[in-house]
Amino acid sequence: MKKIMLIILLLSVSSLSVRAQNEFFVTVNPADGTFKKISSFPDVNWIEPRLSVYSQKLHRYYFCGSSDVNTWVLYTIDVLNGNIINTDTVRNSEFDFIKLSGAVYNDIDDRIYAMYKRDVVELISIDSKNLSYYSVAKIPELMYRDMYANIDTKNNRYIISGTDSMSVDRLYVLDIATGNLVGDRPISFYPAFMKLDSDLGLAYGIQSSKELQNIVSIDPTTGEIAMVRPMTEMNGAYGGGNFFTYSQRNKKYIYASINKSDKPCIASVSMRDKLLESFPDFPHVNGAGDNIICWQYDDSLDQLFAIHWEPMPKGHRTRLYPNPFTQTTTAFLDTIYTAATTILYSTDGKEAQKNEDNNTNKVPVNRNNLSSGTYYMRIYGNGRLLGVEKAVVE
Repeated sequence: MKKIMLIILLLSVSSLSVRAQNEFFVTVNPADGTFKKISSFPDVNWIEPRLSVYSQKLHRYYFCGSSDVNTWVLYTIDVLNGNIINTDTVRNSEFDFIKLSGAVYNDIDDRIYAMYKRDVVELISIDSKNLSYYSVAKIPELMYRDMYANIDTKNNRYIISGTDSMSVDRLYVLDIATGNLVGDRPISFYPAFMKLDSDLGLAYGIQSSKELQNIVSIDPTTGEIAMVRPMTEMNGAYGGGNFFTYSQRNKKYIYASINKSDKPCIASVSMRDKLLESFPDFPHVNGAGDNIICWQYDDSLDQLFAIHWEPMPKGHRTRLYPNPFTQTTTAFLDTIYTAATTILYSTDGKEAQKNEDNNTNKVPVNRNNLSSGTYYMRIYGNGRLLGVEKAVVE
């Protein structure tokens, strides 16, 4: 099996009416990789990480969850006691969170800001209490893709990296009060998992490929990218919006990585002295079962908060991650089968694609020539139907 050097898991679950997992609100200790359950969400079976944000001022954690994947709810959690203090229905005819990316909470005006794709990509401002929203600014040249955004709380600015219509990686800075684009700089490469330190005026992110993995700094004013530390101790990084965070208080970049034994770990890197402070084993990023996702760091409490789901329960035998997907996804089975098969069908019942693998519990699925839209995937183990998953190709 090929060694995977960079693994990006955007864990958005879409399925039929089968219970997916049990969800818990947890704290994580990056120093030793342990976690502690604070509260549970009995009505939440699926998580949508596109709208996971955090208020440092209010100590509130926001995330999207669903019991049946038809109705999605934005939950507001008081992290001081783990209680749910507000719930708002997300999905309706006017608002579709699947079109969201780069969501962040702004403690200046207590609103959520995100990129939203309608006719063009635009910055929208969302009321965290009732989910009403309005457009702040449009960026027609910005291509819609998974983008990493931050709020500069000192200057009330929204900072996001993306790729323009000419396939040039850029760093955009928007004034939230006026909607004006005050910064638009080409950057030498696309930094993954970008987090801003407003005190230092720098963002930090990962440069990763099959040959290297570096932590870099990004200057939002100039677009200049500089090396902070080569991560020679690691083989790769898990990521998306799920497995990384930053402590501005401790000047520490924290992310899920892959050590030299090809095992997942949680790496904590000091931006003050550029030291890798710890990297304990952290198996809770495996996609098919036990996961701790949507990391948010509270600086005043000095705590890392996250959502934990438990392994696949008895009776649920398949999963599809990521979903929706643009290029590749993976069908996960409940155990290793001699012959594993996936068959995709269009909504009119025609077979669109078939994939097979041997002696495995997962089957990679490439988009190839599939058109955007909804499909149904039948997943077989040793010729027996294990489950049917709804797959969305973007």
